[in-house]
Amino acid sequence: MMIASHLLTRTGDKMWEFALPLILSSLAPDLFAAALFGLVTYGVRVIFGTWIGRKIDDTNRLKVISLGIGLQAVSVGCSATAIWFLLRLSANNPDFHFFMTPVSSSIFVALLLSGSVGSLAAMAMDIAIERDWVPTLITEDEHLTVMNARMRQADLVTEVGGPLVGGFLLLLGNQIGFMIIAGWNFLTFLPQYLLLVAVYYDFPILHKKAAPPAEEEGGVIATFCSPFYSLFRGWRLFTQQPIVLVTFSFTMLWLTILSPHDPVFTAYLMFAGYPDWELGIFRAIGAVAGVIAAFLFPAIARGLGLQKSMLFFIFEEGVMVAAAGVTLWLNLHGYAPEVMRYLFLVFVVLSRPGLYGFEVGEIQVMQQGVPENIRGSVSSVESSLTALAALIFFIPPIFVSNPQDFVYLIWASIGCINVGSLLFAIWSMRWDLSNREHKHGGTKYDLHNYLHSAAQQGILEEQAEIHAHLHFVRRGCC
Repeated sequence: MMIASHLLTRTGDKMWEFALPLILSSLAPDLFAAALFGLVTYGVRVIFGTWIGRKIDDTNRLKVISLGIGLQAVSVGCSATAIWFLLRLSANNPDFHFFMTPVSSSIFVALLLSGSVGSLAAMAMDIAIERDWVPTLITEDEHLTVMNARMRQADLVTEVGGPLVGGFLLLLGNQIGFMIIAGWNFLTFLPQYLLLVAVYYDFPILHKKAAPPAEEEGGVIATFCSPFYSLFRGWRLFTQQPIVLVTFSFTMLWLTILSPHDPVFTAYLMFAGYPDWELGIFRAIGAVAGVIAAFLFPAIARGLGLQKSMLFFIFEEGVMVAAAGVTLWLNLHGYAPEVMRYLFLVFVVLSRPGLYGFEVGEIQVMQQGVPENIRGSVSSVESSLTALAALIFFIPPIFVSNPQDFVYLIWASIGCINVGSLLFAIWSMRWDLSNREHKHGGTKYDLHNYLHSAAQQGILEEQAEIHAHLHFVRRGCC
């Protein structure tokens, strides 16, 4: 049921993410509005993400998903209303721009505000379901890996299908198509909520929640600057976890334009002479490669273990993007350009399994390696970091506007990805993941700092203190 709910959510999200920038760009002659919308909706995650994570830790699970879905519904309704008014104002007005009148300016600001609320609510739902509900319900490593892989597969299927359906709907006209997409989003919130409520009442373990850590007194500053105090607190908790380098290595993978779905990279390829139909195939094959990785990861993890599988996938991505860089250099210097221009795309596609495979493993490390009572706070820092990485790579194209200079962004992307590989290799040399059966009496696991989840505590009580869960063991000191 959680996968069905996730699929419903992602289908609407991907159609919405595809259609909204197109509508904004069609209303004005430049990309300013679409860029500003993206900047604001990502920016609020960076600033307020840890505050959202803290609220997830402090709040009943059912109330979290009720608020998350409710706020998303309000956001979609307000955003659709704002777009409808903007479309009406721009009709038969070729000189329309968003700050033309106080009315249009107010509507556009309202759109930014509603989009920001929706972005934070979507972030809360992702953290609550993927980082809290799933590891609470599923404690066996193999089953957890499979569940994470299935959710990534749903993401990738909707990444292709959502824009495809959204594109066809917009052929009916911007106003009609967008309102259908908004209506679909709005209507799917109810079944999504009902599915999650059914899961909540079917599994009483979700009713129990570890108590959040005792708070030090924050005084007046903490009271009046709660989001910023939460930002400091979230980062402090995050840096105390052994998964810090794992998160930073994953974040480095976001510092790239080498994605079949990246709009800047697509624009570069168009200037480089690739026809639209080739770019469409390139995008579709890239998504298929990601789905394949999500299917393969559980089997590879069974054979190599979680940590070695993650090493394999992240280095696979690093090697493939480096090979793409070599073929690009050869192409630009005239060595078999007709062959190299397509080999470049092939290596970019071959890098996608590395990204998505590593992501499945990284999610599991976060799920199992972060104490239950601070999962929201720590996971929100990771979400804020990835949002910041996405924002950072929106900035260079503003200044590197000459397509011939985009090669420098490609080399920067290759460098960032391989730095991520190096960071994870360093982490793997320092830490060892172990899930051997043990009991807390005379073993090296006696003093681990991780609270047992409700499910682990149940196993502990049922099996006379013998249990198994993921531990981070510092190499050479335990």
